[in-house]
Amino acid sequence: MKKILSLALFLAFLPVFVFAQEKPWPNTTIIGALNGYNPRLQDDFYASVNRDWLLTAKIPQGYPRIDSFTERSIQIKEELRSLMTDKSLKGLDAQNVRNLYNLFLDWEGRKNSGVAELKEIIQNVKNLKNLQELSDWFCGDECIYKGAYPCGLVVETDIKDKSKKALTVYPTGLTLQDSAEYKRLTENGKNQKEFSDAVSLHVLTKIGFSGQEADKIIAQKYQFESALASTMMTTDDYNSPKYFEMILNERTLGQLQELSPAFPLVQSIKALGMDKTKRIYLAEPAWLKKMNEIYSEENIGLVKAWLIDKIARDAVYYLDRESYDFFNKARAKRYGIADAPNDTQNAVDFVADALVVPLSKLYAANCVDKNAKKRVTKIVKQTIAEYKKLLAGQDWLCAETKKKAIQKVSATKIRVAYPSRWDDWSALKISSAKEGESFFSAVQKVRVFRTKQELSNVGKKYGSGMWIENVFQVNAFNEFTSNSIKIIAGIIGGAFYHPDMTDEELYGGLGAVIGHEISHSFDATGSQFDKEGEMNNWWTEEDLEAFKARSKKISDRFNGMTTFGSTRQNGEAVQGEAAADIGGVKVMLALAKKKPEFNYKLFFESYARVWKAAISREFAGVMLNDPHPYANLRTNVTLQQFDEFIETYGIKPGDKMYLAPQDRISIW
Repeated sequence: MKKILSLALFLAFLPVFVFAQEKPWPNTTIIGALNGYNPRLQDDFYASVNRDWLLTAKIPQGYPRIDSFTERSIQIKEELRSLMTDKSLKGLDAQNVRNLYNLFLDWEGRKNSGVAELKEIIQNVKNLKNLQELSDWFCGDECIYKGAYPCGLVVETDIKDKSKKALTVYPTGLTLQDSAEYKRLTENGKNQKEFSDAVSLHVLTKIGFSGQEADKIIAQKYQFESALASTMMTTDDYNSPKYFEMILNERTLGQLQELSPAFPLVQSIKALGMDKTKRIYLAEPAWLKKMNEIYSEENIGLVKAWLIDKIARDAVYYLDRESYDFFNKARAKRYGIADAPNDTQNAVDFVADALVVPLSKLYAANCVDKNAKKRVTKIVKQTIAEYKKLLAGQDWLCAETKKKAIQKVSATKIRVAYPSRWDDWSALKISSAKEGESFFSAVQKVRVFRTKQELSNVGKKYGSGMWIENVFQVNAFNEFTSNSIKIIAGIIGGAFYHPDMTDEELYGGLGAVIGHEISHSFDATGSQFDKEGEMNNWWTEEDLEAFKARSKKISDRFNGMTTFGSTRQNGEAVQGEAAADIGGVKVMLALAKKKPEFNYKLFFESYARVWKAAISREFAGVMLNDPHPYANLRTNVTLQQFDEFIETYGIKPGDKMYLAPQDRISIW
């Protein structure tokens, strides 16, 4: 479920016919879709169970949706705000968190904050006269600590050899977020462009560019991005099970130099000290080829325009009240947020992101129930044990593949709530406004510290203790590259977990989430990694083909659905999450059989309520690129696969929730 914005009911009276073309069920997660629609449980389980909630749900200020995740997030943010304002908390972590929070809200101190500094950086970019000066700038401290770089350089554990580190070179970040948008602009792409262009224009004119000059910079930026986008992977590619296969293109430093004679990629890698890594992957070779075609004296204006625009847009949130308010309103419009987040909400979000480790340490020490950590760990162990039995019963696998699958799930590392070791942030000290600190200077301190911290780790082996930075996120995930399941402290609460839950409620809540995450080890992507977390084919050819055929049934099922007006669900994109949803419920049902007089009705309805969601129509468009199905499908499609569900509610042929046994989909 792997790393949330608000709105009111302005669509509450949208006519039902707008959604009539959505099949097999209306997308009742969208505000207004339930009006006049009152299905039986047997026809639309999600809408029927959640009907009363959906009709009265109000999206809170600052968010484009309300669901179990948002509700829990709001609870946590109040806890974080208390930590940020508690003067009784001692130590450097608490001091840094308090000072940055107060600096964010110091509007008097933020008058003209950062404008002069931003002007200086952008003027330095403008002054670069030729390609050599630009290349030198890319390798210098100003670019590394304050500027922007037209590709991603990421060092992490090598997924082909866990004893080493690898550098992956990723392509240029695009304003429209998906390279497909540069070929055919969708409604979502238009909204993103309008939002980004408005922010660019605001900041550029604020720091002295005329409207005409700003428009030219924005136009040149898109010219640069469009040329690159023609060679780049799309969002669908990134959501594909073949993603890792596509990006793991191994190259030596010498080969990169041959492939990039113009653009100073190798020089930048050396300047950052990243040449110490044992292996280099070039995610998109076609992109690098195009970059070197574009990177010329003739096109230096396009590259500089991209840089100026990126640096300006990234700074908007750190400037004065005018820029802050402008960005808030523009973002609210982009995501269908009726009421922009208030200052306190934004301050909490900003500090939580900027000082993630210090704040996580405070949260773990002051806000996490230690008994809950023990209980959740026990549930994870029970789920893994049940999954071993599930795998052992797969008669379509040969003995050797089955053995390796069981070995993999048995070797799963269990990570619950928070780590036992934290990274050292003692070198960062944020002063108060009285001590002369400004918000912009504090932001720069954090950026320099984080960059230096990451670069200092390039030649080191990762320790086993620090398995997560952000423990207050409402999330859980399966990390393929370490073969570990991570149930973060943030999700151990709210609708997912509380100490007084019955087994049925727990299995339908956090239990299903745990089963979902373990199932990811054996979805179309996770199945490519072995028990050590290394990318390694452990399947026989025959079993792999059978596995792909089972996975295809899931994507085919979702490809037959329309979920947003006449837009079809992308089955290939959601296949992995859908498979994990089904696997999660299946393993919880296996555990349920061990419970005498288990209340299946309570279990299924608890599951549906956990996935309740009300979203803005604008945000529904954004979610078309999400690898997770819409919440109504995560409920209905998942539950209709199981006899226990069909029998509990007396569902029969002709009911929309009925699915014939031969049409049911499940990998395991």
